[in-house]
Amino acid sequence: MKPLYIGLKDIIILVRDKKSLSSLITAPLILTFILGFSLNALWAQGNANNPLGTLLILDNDQGGTFSQLLINEVFFSDEFSSRFVVEIIEDKATGKELVKRGKAVALLQIPHSFSQDILAGNPTTIEILGDSGNEFVPPVILNVTEIFIDEVSVRFLASDEIQRFLTGDEKDLELINTFFDKLEKKEKSIEIAKDLRFARTPDTTNSVSAMGYYSAAMAVMYLLFNANLGGKRILEENEQRTWQRLKTTGITSLKFIFGKTIGIYFSALLQITVLILATSLVYGVKWGNPLSVFLFALIVAFAASGLGIFIAALATSSTSADNLGTFIILIMSAIGGSMWPVYGMPPFMKFLSNFTFNHWALDGFTKIMFLNFHINDLTTNIFYLFLIGVIPLTIAIITLNKRVVS
Repeated sequence: MKPLYIGLKDIIILVRDKKSLSSLITAPLILTFILGFSLNALWAQGNANNPLGTLLILDNDQGGTFSQLLINEVFFSDEFSSRFVVEIIEDKATGKELVKRGKAVALLQIPHSFSQDILAGNPTTIEILGDSGNEFVPPVILNVTEIFIDEVSVRFLASDEIQRFLTGDEKDLELINTFFDKLEKKEKSIEIAKDLRFARTPDTTNSVSAMGYYSAAMAVMYLLFNANLGGKRILEENEQRTWQRLKTTGITSLKFIFGKTIGIYFSALLQITVLILATSLVYGVKWGNPLSVFLFALIVAFAASGLGIFIAALATSSTSADNLGTFIILIMSAIGGSMWPVYGMPPFMKFLSNFTFNHWALDGFTKIMFLNFHINDLTTNIFYLFLIGVIPLTIAIITLNKRVVS
């Protein structure tokens, strides 16, 4: 029970420390407001001077009635083309390469028999390959495509049923009244007509906003500052010889460090919970499925705790832990997306972001927030966050144990 008391003591100290609370709670809320409010216009919509990206279209159904409708009436419409740059290409490999390099947000491929399949009520597939570094714009293209397919399917089926009644021998009023019943029974045909496969993003999305993004980004960044503060306290107590006094109670060095780890973890969990609730109530941010957010926050807090203690293990004193921690946190935040979205970075920076806590934590929260991911869809994020927590924590415990004992 002694490690729990040590952890509880650290949580109480944090709650009573108004200066620390101000920096860990108020500061991220203020930064979220400034960044979210000032950049929201750039996230919410594109325009001719600032398009959301380039959409590449590979039309294998050349000359097809419905493919031409989709391209000309939807993607080249004033509404859509004012927000996206739309280009028709003829080579799939070139399109995939442009998407891979981040030069285009998506490649939309229309199959050869697209129009014929819709007319015949056969399954048809439109493949949308999204930029792996852009998690928000490709779903917009998917939703626009689905709306078109739904509209065409409903109108075609309605026209088909009306034609059957008008050209058939049955002109009974009662049969005409059954028209809508027949249309309803053909609902499965509509589902066939919109059998879309999206290469990397689910078909359910929420509106993307800078306020939502930076709520998660600042929460993740300041979570590291909180964890670093906890790690710094371990060194402070060692410098103040608190550990030497605790030895008289019979507690071992490992139990002491374990207790400090518990305190850091629950302090981080308390902080991120407050930030999630505050941004939801004050800024109206919709974080997504509550259970998924909570469960993911548990692993994020664990990973942050491991890094916080690891920074303390690298430092030689509490003062150097402060400076070193700030340096590491700012670098990881800049590369990992807390300051600017990863998808807007050059390829080399995107690669480096994979080695940061911020990237995997922020990526998970935004997928829950904007793409309606559930916790079981975030196995990759959870795996890397677990490694980020366990490996540094193990090294830190071994290092600090030797230091405290000596």
